[in-house]
Amino acid sequence: MFIAPALAAMGPFAPGIESLFAFRLLALMLLLSQVFMAIRRPRSAARQMTVLLAITWAAATICALIFLGPVSTGWGELLSLATGLALLIAIALLPEPLSYAKTLLAGWLVGYLIVSAIALVELATGRSISSQVALELALEGWGVSATFFNPNNYATFLLYSFLALFMLWRCAERALVRLLSLASLISVPAFMMLTNSRTGVLLVCVLIVAAALRLLRARPVLASLLAIAILILAAILVNSVAKSPFDEFANYLGGSSFAIHVLGFEVRVDSSTYVRWELILAGIALAATSPLFGAGPGAFEAFMRSGGAGYHTLGIQSPHNGVIEVVSQYGVLVLVALVLWFVTILRVTRSSKRSTHDLLASGWFALRAAVILLPLIVTMHSSAIDPSTTWLFLGLLLCVARAAEGTVSEDRGARRSANQELNQRVPARRRTGLA
Repeated sequence: MFIAPALAAMGPFAPGIESLFAFRLLALMLLLSQVFMAIRRPRSAARQMTVLLAITWAAATICALIFLGPVSTGWGELLSLATGLALLIAIALLPEPLSYAKTLLAGWLVGYLIVSAIALVELATGRSISSQVALELALEGWGVSATFFNPNNYATFLLYSFLALFMLWRCAERALVRLLSLASLISVPAFMMLTNSRTGVLLVCVLIVAAALRLLRARPVLASLLAIAILILAAILVNSVAKSPFDEFANYLGGSSFAIHVLGFEVRVDSSTYVRWELILAGIALAATSPLFGAGPGAFEAFMRSGGAGYHTLGIQSPHNGVIEVVSQYGVLVLVALVLWFVTILRVTRSSKRSTHDLLASGWFALRAAVILLPLIVTMHSSAIDPSTTWLFLGLLLCVARAAEGTVSEDRGARRSANQELNQRVPARRRTGLA
């Protein structure tokens, strides 16, 4: 588990067997090790919901492949989906989730430091090891991508890292780990600026405000003033971020003024918003063809390459919206199961919001922040399913939820034992008194 974050962040740059690169191999090996481990596991609502999610997702995918047929571009996404679900099931089966959660957070720190070093080299040399755009053809505003092939994918990793590093900083016992996690936490906004992701810059500022409000609960006035200052700074930073590649490409085509129609009203927007709106409409049109089970893995890109029902996306073929990606390719049933999964891990973690254990208390904060912001975060990806870091972050949230479940069960067991001991002592005293 310790090396999982670094392997997930490195993606195909940590090779394995062709498309089954190191992180995916690790996920499968972890699942096999847990399935064949002969131990008794206590009942877990989070585990049951994770298995139900995996079964629902697998069933929808199989139905789409059987009745609609596979698409040529879907095998890579199918492999990412299979290994991602394997990782979630493996984490749901872990015998000591609290210990594994600490290990996973420490590994996330190492992975973040490795990726940050690669990002700094890219910034210093001007050459990216993963950029999808050739250096001589790169559009102005295309930011640092590190190992993620796309600046927006790197930006989502930074958002996930902020929450993971915050948890590690709050629960680390060693001074060096606390210092490194705090320094890394402070560096996240700086790296976010290098991605030129306006949504990423805004969301990381929102996370900073939320973290400050949590840390300064005893000083509400100071916390409020700090929050206002950070939000003002966020507005300034978002305005200073360079134009996106969408805007530059639109200018190259001869105009960057676009309009979308919402409820009969014409709304003037920039090209980035226009493209994303058209992608949403295309996704809804694709979902309507097979609402229950979706069109299958990779079907969205195939649909756009075939004309996309006439929607104008300036050549963009990826969904750029995790919700649309799920509902169009895997159907409403999977989307409902995914929502129920989040509701379940929120419910089982809620009992730890006042926990004296720093990991569980900060985990409750991270889980709430992730669930609230995730609908916006998944609009930053070109694909939310393909990056391994998406699945790893979901696995981290699940691990924290399982740890919270275990702690609650232990507390209940301890109270039950104490009550039984007390009940045994009281009759004994009464008998002694009668004698």
